[in-house]
Amino acid sequence: MVLIFPFDIFHLSSRYYLLRTLWRIVFPLQVITFSDFFVADILTSMAKVL
Repeated sequence: MVLIFPFDIFHLSSRYYLLRTLWRIVFPLQVITFSDFFVADILTSMAKVL
């Protein structure tokens, strides 16, 4: 819920960056950057935790 909270609190630009990165990871129709790969690697490593 905090990720989609529309107001400029909780670091709005960081939330947009994370949502954009997650979008590119789930739907790889664009060029994948290093940051996308890095976030995907972190999420893969956290699979047992989540």
